[in-house]
Amino acid sequence: MRRINLAIFDFCDTLVSFQSADAFTNFVISKEGGVKNLIVSAVNKTFSTFRIYSVFKKLDVFQNLQKRILLSCLNGITKNRLNNLAEEFEENVVQNNLNKELINLLKEHISNGDKVIINSGGYEPYLNFFAKRMGISSVYSTQIEFIDGICTGKILGKDCLYDEKVTRMKKDGIDFNQFKEVFVYSDSVTDMPLFNIATQKIAVIKGEVIPKWCESSMFQILKV
Repeated sequence: MRRINLAIFDFCDTLVSFQSADAFTNFVISKEGGVKNLIVSAVNKTFSTFRIYSVFKKLDVFQNLQKRILLSCLNGITKNRLNNLAEEFEENVVQNNLNKELINLLKEHISNGDKVIINSGGYEPYLNFFAKRMGISSVYSTQIEFIDGICTGKILGKDCLYDEKVTRMKKDGIDFNQFKEVFVYSDSVTDMPLFNIATQKIAVIKGEVIPKWCESSMFQILKV
């Protein structure tokens, strides 16, 4: 039996040219309005302006605080409404901010019969719509918690970042050794756990400066 390749794509700043999780929550906030959302947005803007999030990150406390603060604004939205907004976000924001070279590579892997996975810290609703559009059935993403069809404004389980990206695939029974080659495409050093299982490591880089984490000859550099 012919061994096929596995291609794992990060989403944010890889398949698309922006960070999608916060962009999605801001998109929903702009559609829903409300005093609470205005207050949270003001707090978020203040924290960003004064680099408070950066301080927390350096201190290794309150990880992903900005993401969680913005997600809290989705509390009370029905699952149907959020899915409708996710579809709109995918069509009007995601599709207008694609990294075309990466999309072409993704399509090439699909055409070659490779197994293609999207593995992202972005949120499940819009990533599922994107995957459906591209004909991809395997998506690992950060899930949003719903109780009785109502969003709680919290992450369900763990954020799909760092080692969690690999852990989820292993839990699904994916044996990386069964593939001829394992391609990993990502822009971030935080995806080193993914790169560690790859036989082909493709670092997606904006601009001319190559970050130190991917200066090794083990990495192929793809500038976008």
